[in-house]
Amino acid sequence: INTNTEQINLDAPIPPVSLKQIFDFEISNKAVLCSFLENFHSKCDGFQITGLQQYQQTINSFLFGLGKPLKFDTGKEQISGICRGISTDGALLLEQRGGMVYAYYSGSIINCCG
Repeated sequence: INTNTEQINLDAPIPPVSLKQIFDFEISNKAVLCSFLENFHSKCDGFQITGLQQYQQTINSFLFGLGKPLKFDTGKEQISGICRGISTDGALLLEQRGGMVYAYYSGSIINCCG
């Protein structure tokens, strides 16, 4: 999702969308950012007390690619597996051959859902 872009790459595997296309008017990036930061700040107190665990189910329910194959680059190796979500401590959970699920704390998703 972007805000006001009108030229969108239609060859993308997942068609991108612009909020301007959805709402049919220009979106204020400043207003979007302010709203996000206010909402984020209001959640911080709970996060400091309970950590990510309180939000894990919600995050995983909206996680793009959950249950789908992906390729992950750790910087040392590229790993293929099935995305199993985000752990309570923020790691990417990736199921590899044999059914073992491993946690990765840093790296880049280089291919998802393909």
